[in-house]
Amino acid sequence: MKFSVLIFSLLVFTHSSYVKAGGGINSAEIIGESLSLSCVAWQPTGVCFWLKCRPFPPSCSVEESIKVRHYNPDAIVQVYQTPGEVPWSEMSFVSDLVDFDQTGATPANANQISGGSRNNNSKKKKNRKQNSKIISRHVDVIGSPGLLVMSEMFGSTDYGCESGVTPYVPYYVTMLDYYSWKFPYSEFLNPATYIPGMREVGEREDGQNENFLFTGRFGNLFPRIGSLMQNDSYKASAVFAQRAADIVTDESALHIYNYLGDRNGKDGYWPPKQVEEWRSKESKWQMLYPKKDSSCHIFGESSTRKSAGDARSLAFDGYEHRRSDDGNYAWQLWRPYECCEKKGQVFLYSVGI
Repeated sequence: MKFSVLIFSLLVFTHSSYVKAGGGINSAEIIGESLSLSCVAWQPTGVCFWLKCRPFPPSCSVEESIKVRHYNPDAIVQVYQTPGEVPWSEMSFVSDLVDFDQTGATPANANQISGGSRNNNSKKKKNRKQNSKIISRHVDVIGSPGLLVMSEMFGSTDYGCESGVTPYVPYYVTMLDYYSWKFPYSEFLNPATYIPGMREVGEREDGQNENFLFTGRFGNLFPRIGSLMQNDSYKASAVFAQRAADIVTDESALHIYNYLGDRNGKDGYWPPKQVEEWRSKESKWQMLYPKKDSSCHIFGESSTRKSAGDARSLAFDGYEHRRSDDGNYAWQLWRPYECCEKKGQVFLYSVGI
């Protein structure tokens, strides 16, 4: 672990002692949830061939190493209404430091829920959908401390791939990207901004409905801004999380952000590409708040919904157990890496199995 990361981690834990106790997540819980083997999904994928030469005696040989693929818990993506009031309380200072008097993320509708206001949330837990048609949120994308445990897990072996992401480092804070996150001007060149149904987040199985989603829509990926026509805070927040992840893994987004990970691969190392909302090939999500998941999925996958047999009202849609009382949400973003141990000076090629 880099010295700078160690110092930053100490600052985080020092800060956490001053954070008021309450609902949310902390670094220890994130690290614990990062031990999910189903999310890691480690598997051998092929063989790499290297040219290894020795000066004494002069000779060269071809060496082989196993090529593996697995997911790393790259980032925590938290969606919230008010700067400083975030699910990952230890990192609340990130939004506090850049709070330029940007109070609630939405207009007055931010705190409205069916049957009452934020003040009586505890009495209205059974229905946490918002009356508003417009929902707005802030989003932070921060390097996950789960990478620390992954480094320990694979550090003593030759069968793990290092992430290009640094734990605890903010990669995207929408309040720093205020104008591009608030207004759609930077997204006008993308056709998905104009074509209804294109690049939608919503109900689908992993790998289905790539181009258009006609039913079970959560919202459109473009324009990648912090407002959405929606009356459900969970569905809207899932769209905001997907938008933020799409921005930080886009090499040419017209937003203020740090690219998440390595832009280019190297010999024997293949980092993930830009995330995709319709399949888990390049990314998948693990909910951490308000509900902790032990498995990963894409948004809208059937495994994230309760069956109709659990319905208690006509308004039941299967997501009641995932809706937050305070309107805030947090997910861990897992992304796949492929690599093989370096066995020589020159990488020749790799083959799949």
